[in-house]
Amino acid sequence: MPERLRRLDETFIDLPIYFVTASTDSHQRILSDADVHNRLIEFAKEGESHGAWIGAYVLMPDHLHLFVVVDDERLELSAWMKSLKNTLSKIFRSKGIPAPHWQKGFSIIFCAVKSPMLT
Repeated sequence: MPERLRRLDETFIDLPIYFVTASTDSHQRILSDADVHNRLIEFAKEGESHGAWIGAYVLMPDHLHLFVVVDDERLELSAWMKSLKNTLSKIFRSKGIPAPHWQKGFSIIFCAVKSPMLT
């Protein structure tokens, strides 16, 4: 089996922007739900106090794409992603959707771009 790609140990830009993708387990179509969307928005607003800012996002039935800035002095991207998945899984459990809800891991594209809003 090929070795998994490793994440960057260091970035050389303050507050880099990441493009993140996460998929549901077995591509379950469980994300197209108003409660899930509303909780994602709440999670994004709560993230500001923890050092994470969500920008543009697309919520598809079986996966999500989003841009996120994480202050790596306050929070690790992997910890933030785990928190996001756990937060949305609470919605699924409340609706009686059995776990697992998410595929393991997530994909990241590092965007070395400074946002004019963050400067």
